[in-house]
Amino acid sequence: HKLNVLHLHLTDDQGWRMPVAKWPRLTDVGGEAGRYTREDIAHMVAFAEERFVTIVPEIDMPGHMSAALSAYPELRCASPSAPPPRVRTTWGVFDDVLCPDARGVAFARDVIDALVDAFPGPFVHIGGDEVPLAPWRASPRVADELRRTGLADERALMGKMLRELGAHVAAKGRRAIGWDESLDVDPHPSAAVMAWRGLDAATRAARAGRDVILAPYDRTYFNFYEGDPTLEPKADGQIITLTDAYALDPAALPLTAAQARHVMGVEACAWTEYIETEADLDRQLFPRLLATAEAGWTPHARRDDASFTARTAAHLPRLDALGVGYRVPSVEGLGERHVIDAPDVDVRLDALLGAPSIRVTLDGTDPTVHAARYAGPVRVPLGATPVIVTARSFTSGGRASPPRRTTLSRATFAPAARPDRELAPGVRVAYFEGRFESARALLASPPRPATSTAVADVIALPAGARAEHFGALYTGFLCVPRDAVWAMTLTSDDGAVLSVGGEVLVDLDGRHAARAATARVALREGCHALSLAYFQGEGERALDLTIASEEGAPRVVGVGAPARSAAPPVRVGGPFLRHAPAAP
Repeated sequence: HKLNVLHLHLTDDQGWRMPVAKWPRLTDVGGEAGRYTREDIAHMVAFAEERFVTIVPEIDMPGHMSAALSAYPELRCASPSAPPPRVRTTWGVFDDVLCPDARGVAFARDVIDALVDAFPGPFVHIGGDEVPLAPWRASPRVADELRRTGLADERALMGKMLRELGAHVAAKGRRAIGWDESLDVDPHPSAAVMAWRGLDAATRAARAGRDVILAPYDRTYFNFYEGDPTLEPKADGQIITLTDAYALDPAALPLTAAQARHVMGVEACAWTEYIETEADLDRQLFPRLLATAEAGWTPHARRDDASFTARTAAHLPRLDALGVGYRVPSVEGLGERHVIDAPDVDVRLDALLGAPSIRVTLDGTDPTVHAARYAGPVRVPLGATPVIVTARSFTSGGRASPPRRTTLSRATFAPAARPDRELAPGVRVAYFEGRFESARALLASPPRPATSTAVADVIALPAGARAEHFGALYTGFLCVPRDAVWAMTLTSDDGAVLSVGGEVLVDLDGRHAARAATARVALREGCHALSLAYFQGEGERALDLTIASEEGAPRVVGVGAPARSAAPPVRVGGPFLRHAPAAP
């Protein structure tokens, strides 16, 4: 597969794995849960060299330093009397930041020296991502450093620090790499950029004359789920399917030929906060890593989805022989909830391993290798009780994919509500500032006092909301112009729960990256009670709700099913939203 570079992220908030002779407590304290010895590293280097693999070691600085600062708290900017940081056990962006004064820079140089001594490759990755600057703003030591250097602010000081470390790497005959945030603070002229926040960051780096490695999180972060999070082992973030991974096209960046020469290659990442064993790592990486390899080496014009799928299926026995515990690709055609205005429906399925590998149940249980074999579209009669169709794909050796499910219900049209007063346009929004772990916390009784209230004309992120740590509760009525089955698609980051007519339709609760789900509901013409609870933790945020009517009685769902919407989905707003004004 020509996967010829191994990027070792040797430190983070959750651990320090690299021995540094001048700073022994880094591994004694920060590496208590596991660390490499010098002998381990020498063995890795020799193993890689025999296979023509280049190792790129990384020490992430000045952020993501909880493990280091738990060992040497004097290296942070906080008061010596402040409680020491602790080694973290979950993912997060924490305020444990290396101080950018002379002592902090000297420490970083010592660490770089240890990396250069241990790893002979041409690159040293020095991090630079997700650095909270609030601890620096509050620090007298940083204020002294700003006065001494004459720099304008903390961002300028971070740029100075990264340039000094990049120069130190260059003096050792190596090149520094930094995450794409480093672009914002003008790193050392020789430093390359690893673009993780998207292809726009990669484009910006190449246009600036920087060599760049593509590692866009939405295509190459294989610690993310590959399927439905409710049916998969614990992972992280959004969903990246095998198809998503294969869609990465390094040549698609809007660059001139000269700028495109700065694209050095692609990288897949597996962050291990939720990956506990080698078996877990295998499952997260394979077969998606095969897609990254092909995306990196094969021109897009020569790539073909069907060919890649067939070759991947043929390659899985080779992975079996190598003892690689890959994730068996899921069955296609299931996942959404369907409401059918017909007495029966055909369910069409497919799988990367081929339709004969699929086993199906209609009672909600997970299929075993002894369940009914899929031999073509499954005719499912519909009655008063919803039918839960579940399918899994099995290898010839009996290994199973994660289950995929869909619920099929016979349409029972919900009657419209009868409000006791005339409804007004828009939906009520109660906005709450605070830390939440679930959207359902906003639905608790008695209701918590809102920070503010308003009426909105569309369901979207609240106007004027702060960047992090808030919740919003939307209440009112969804008003539809005719009897129909309505498909509603909710997208959220972090969690959200949508209810219509008192029934939960879409449940995307919990902390996660942007995720979407569609549910269908049969509604009579008129207005139906609507509630949507949403919360934002940290990082990116998103909230969107669309609606489309589905016309006719579908006879097929799943793979190859015809579109049922009479028109493209539209955002839920305008004529769809009403609320009951306060009583006079």
